[in-house]
Amino acid sequence: MGGVIGHCETNATYNNITVIGTPDAKQVRATGNYVGGIVGNVKGAMNFNNLTVDGIDIAANERAGGLVGDSDGGSVQISNSLVQNVNITVNNYAGGVIFSIRNGSSVTDSTVRNVRITGGAELGGISGTS
Repeated sequence: MGGVIGHCETNATYNNITVIGTPDAKQVRATGNYVGGIVGNVKGAMNFNNLTVDGIDIAANERAGGLVGDSDGGSVQISNSLVQNVNITVNNYAGGVIFSIRNGSSVTDSTVRNVRITGGAELGGISGTS
């Protein structure tokens, strides 16, 4: 589950997406896994440029990220992006930008500011694991 896209399996590029929370609408919440401020789960080769997530709360069982929940078999390239004023709550596995940087994924020229991650194992400011 994502704030904009739930699940991506095709190869694509997304530019200039902004998600800003308001007092009445600031939660991206799921009882399952793969929850992100923009995208929940990626299985294809995806490029994300100039993304912003600001002022939201993300909650999941596992695999959550400020921008992308996880790259489950996909290669994710994230650049020039910002995650700020975000609270992420999971049982395990979360990152300020993405849970896992794997399969040739990368995060470049991006900022994480005032992000609080609460949970058990494998938590990180940019990525929970690689």
